[in-house]
Amino acid sequence: VLLTNYEPGSYDESVMWSQSEDMGEGFKTIRMAHNILLNLDCFQGDIKHGGIKEGNECVLWTWNRQDNQLWKINPIY
Repeated sequence: VLLTNYEPGSYDESVMWSQSEDMGEGFKTIRMAHNILLNLDCFQGDIKHGGIKEGNECVLWTWNRQDNQLWKINPIY
């Protein structure tokens, strides 16, 4: 995922994202809006690699039914 400058009035599909339905306990997948086969993934954050740790990269990956592809967005008040 790369950061891009915000350009009012222009459409940049790289910053358009969607969420899946609730996958349990409020966790959802986060996907690119123009390619829902790619999910936001914490690279090597699965149980086999010891779980999510500080320093894991966030990447786009096909859905593999692992916890490292489930996210919960909580409001900040």
